[in-house]
Amino acid sequence: YEQTNYYLGLCYFYEGNYTQAVNNFNLVANDDLYNRDVPYYIAQIYFAQRQWDQLINFVEPRIYDTRLRNRTELNQLLGQAYFENGDYEKALPYLEEYNDRSSKLREEELYQLGYAQYQTGEYRKAVQSLKPLTTANSPIGQNAMFYLADCYLKLGNKQSALTSLASAKRLNFDPEIQEEALFNHAKLAYELGQPQEAVRDLQIIPIRSQYYNEAQTLLGEIFLSYRDYRQALEILQDMRTTTNN
Repeated sequence: YEQTNYYLGLCYFYEGNYTQAVNNFNLVANDDLYNRDVPYYIAQIYFAQRQWDQLINFVEPRIYDTRLRNRTELNQLLGQAYFENGDYEKALPYLEEYNDRSSKLREEELYQLGYAQYQTGEYRKAVQSLKPLTTANSPIGQNAMFYLADCYLKLGNKQSALTSLASAKRLNFDPEIQEEALFNHAKLAYELGQPQEAVRDLQIIPIRSQYYNEAQTLLGEIFLSYRDYRQALEILQDMRTTTNN
């Protein structure tokens, strides 16, 4: 009976019939012969079906059982389930456990770990997790550089933040992230005494941008600071809407 249900569950699992696979696996989930193997298959099914709560409720009571096979991967699945639920504080220990036991993480795994660390205020750890994504030419890479910049700012490292924002603004996978990174790069460049760099950024912010008015105001401040009154006046006159300033 136990063997039949286990192997039938495997057949359903590999055929993609997850509902029936779970039914058969559950019949042997507590059997001494199969209780080391079955949890990993059931967890994968819940993950594939995006049933995060079911995954958490099933895996968490079992995760500390040292007899389980694929415990490293189960930590990852449990951490990802909490991550998808937006519970980064609970996700973090499982993601870090997976990281500690893995030789190398994929881009998305590094990003999840770094983002969970960022969301829980572990900025130094987040920097170490997100830094390897500096050269990633992908949406994950762009997002990683954006949040890496904020980590550096939280740690008082403005120059490294500027470098990370420069990477984020060069990538165009997410236009909103690119636009925000561009504006923040301009503000930070001005703050760090690089007005020419700031002006180059601010002048290419399009009029449709939510940052357009702020960008024009900042341009005017820069020109006034450096006694370029003519150009400052042109910028102020071209503003389409008035600001509180």
